[in-house]
Parts: sequence; C-alpha cells; structure tokens
Amino acid sequence: MDPIRLHPDEAASGRPFTDPARTRDDLATLRTMQAALRDAATGAQPPVRWEDCEGARHWLAVPDPARLREHAPCSAVGFFGQARVVDHAPIIDLEHEIVGRAASFAGLLAYYNVELRPGRHGNLVVFENAPSRAHVAGDAVHLVAIERAPLHYHSLRLHVGALPEGAAGAAPIRLDRTRYMDFDGDERWEAVREPALPQ
Repeated sequence: MDPIRLHPDEAASGRPFTDPARTRDDLATLRTMQAALRDAATGAQPPVRWEDCEGARHWLAVPDPARLREHAPCSAVGFFGQARVVDHAPIIDLEHEIVGRAASFAGLLAYYNVELRPGRHGNLVVFENAPSRAHVAGDAVHLVAIERAPLHYHSLRLHVGALPEGAAGAAPIRLDRTRYMDFDGDERWEAVREPALPQ
C-alpha cells in the first residue's frame, strides 16, 4: 500500500508525531548535530563517545576525517523514534555494531547517534551521495534493526536531505522528504511529506 501524502503543514489525524512542529524540532536537533560534525570535520581527531553539559550521550564514527572535511555536498539521513518502555539494549547494540563498522561502508562519511534523554534517540548519517545510502540500507545488521523497530518504537520519523556545503560548510542541513511510520495499529501505517516542510 502506498504511503499517505501529507501537505507541508498537515498533521495526520490522531497521529501527533506527524505534526510539522515535531519535524521542526528534529531539524533543530539535526542542525546541532551538524555543528558537532563540523567540529569533527575540522579537528585533528573526532571524539568517539562523549556526554554534553545537558546530559545527552553521543556516539560518532568518522571513518576518514579528511573525506568528511573535503566532500561537499553530501547526502544526509536523520532518524527520530518515539520509544516504547522496553529494554532498548538489543537495538542499541545493533546500532553500535554498525557504528563500529562504519569504515566498511563505501560512501559513508559519518554515523552519529545521540541519546537526548532516556527513551529519545536521534541519528544522523552522512553519505558522499544518495546512491551510497544503499550500502547501509542493505546491510544485514541494519535489516535486523529495521525488523526490530516495531518492538522498540511506537512511531518513527525518517528525514532525507542534504548538507549543501558538506559537513565542514556553514550551510544548514536541508530536509527534502520525511517518512512517517506508526507501529501501534493492527497494520503498519506510513506517510510521506515531500518537501519535508517549509524551510
């Protein structure tokens, strides 16, 4: 079944996670993450794990800082989920395994996870170009994580866009398309907003 098409300022009835305001919040978080990527791209050696002054925990994998610094523009994918109250260790372990193998994915420039607070996670993955996304999308561990997603999340927002000037550039991340998934019904519900929202 084809996903429902949402207008730029439309929220799906009964599904508050599709409210454009939530996507704007995600975009603000992604731009904060982009600033950390910019530091990683211009520094000698990016950090791998750290906790910020607000208590958010960060995991960042940059296989080659020089490539991240030099490659512009880049394709970007952001992920935000509304977590269930369950043990998230299994899916977090899968994500960390992918982060640990970041250098093995052709075209992957950075893989960045952040736990904003318990139960709220954000993810930003940067690729050389859009076709490079397929190398992660088809990975066996990533496919297992996708299969497990309904066990860990009520709903998801998946944002696809670009860093127009690359990770080291000043231009903010641009969202082109947002895909929404709701796992709480008898059948998976999906919608897409394209363009993602007025920016």
